[in-house]
Amino acid sequence: MDTDARRRGARAAIVLAVAGLLLGLVSPVAAAEPTGWVAGDIKERVGKSTRYLSGIKVRVFTSGWGYLREVRTKGTAYSLDLPAGDYILQFTDTRPRYDVKAHVDVDVRVSVEAGEGTQRDVTLRRGGAFTGTVRAGGKVAGGARILAVENVPAGSNGRTYEVKANSRGQYAIGGLPNARFSLFTFDRAKRWTGPARAAGAANLGVVRSVDIALRSRAGSMVGRVYRGDNTLISTSPWVTLVHRTTGQFWVVKVTQGRFSVQGLHPGSYRVQVPGTDGYLGRTVNLSGSVRSGRTLNTSVKLGQKGGSLSGRVLDARTGMPAKGVKVSAYDGNGVQHGKVETDATGAFTVGGTLPTATCDVSIVIEDEVDKKWQPVRLNGLSARQGMAVAANQPLLPDSTCRQVLAVEDGPPFMLVRSPAFPWPSATPTPTPSATPTPSATPTATPTPSATPTATAAAGVS
Repeated sequence: MDTDARRRGARAAIVLAVAGLLLGLVSPVAAAEPTGWVAGDIKERVGKSTRYLSGIKVRVFTSGWGYLREVRTKGTAYSLDLPAGDYILQFTDTRPRYDVKAHVDVDVRVSVEAGEGTQRDVTLRRGGAFTGTVRAGGKVAGGARILAVENVPAGSNGRTYEVKANSRGQYAIGGLPNARFSLFTFDRAKRWTGPARAAGAANLGVVRSVDIALRSRAGSMVGRVYRGDNTLISTSPWVTLVHRTTGQFWVVKVTQGRFSVQGLHPGSYRVQVPGTDGYLGRTVNLSGSVRSGRTLNTSVKLGQKGGSLSGRVLDARTGMPAKGVKVSAYDGNGVQHGKVETDATGAFTVGGTLPTATCDVSIVIEDEVDKKWQPVRLNGLSARQGMAVAANQPLLPDSTCRQVLAVEDGPPFMLVRSPAFPWPSATPTPTPSATPTPSATPTATPTPSATPTATAAAGVS
């Protein structure tokens, strides 16, 4: 696992495409954006020389670390077409994390201009590595999980890398940057534990041996998560337990309002609960302590309701509801606050866990299954804690921020058909000829009516 907290978010692309008004409707529709390109060669430095390098993937982020997409390179070069704007490109080795020859990630900031190209070559270097053997209670701990966590100042989040030991308890973690690390180790049997192991500095291209011994009997915890009305939450979020002394952490899923975790290191803990079930998240220092071979029972209550965004989605051509379209909301850190489907009337309400925010919320509307409509991405939105506000908020004058509106005042989102699903042309219905009635004087057979000419509906792209 290679997760930098700055990059965990899944913020959708912070790019809004706006077209003109359509068919007299007042809501904007999405249009194709002008693009430019960035491309280059990928190399690795070996000693004083460089050589071409393959097996690299490129993650694309906004300039504020909002995740956009990932591309695996073909050969030893990359090429990306992107809308005009500023981006961060992260080049990552696809070798397994246990490969001590893996390379360190490289982050490159680029500016893309519409209709223009940028050449940016990239050179990667082999990272540092730790190897060793894990023992639990004096025996080799096959299958133990090892996290290398970057040591950073309090209040910051360091990069984290994860591997599993083999059946003989041996492990290796490669591709580490120049930094100091601690190793958090978790016994597969969840019987033994130990404090964080100070591994020292990882130096580029250097492999260091660090053995790990787990000598303490583990404890366990059973917890409950309550809503503000004193009922157990009905959702299933993942909560994080953090040892208040060592910084070791365990991530566990809540089921029917309860969670249970074994293999905990003795000591006091705090729990981090994300926003869920219509309430804001919170971090709580738990009372009591985990003891070796004992179970701590505890609970946490979510007391503050969050905000949500409501709106309606229609087909821009027909004005009919767009049913089954996915709508997601993200906060300023790229954290997703819900994902819902529009109902039969095209209506939706997403969020419920958003704190009060100004110009800091994004929304993504996308037909993920059929791809019938082009996606809409809207940023600069505001939210109000404990309230539902309109999702389609107008821009403030001379600003990238948007005005908060009541739900009933928000215009609908008008979705444009994708090129693969054009609006159907009218199909003319032939007028049948009348059947002549025989008579003494032959009656002329009526001439069929003229077939009307179909007028194709012009799509907006």
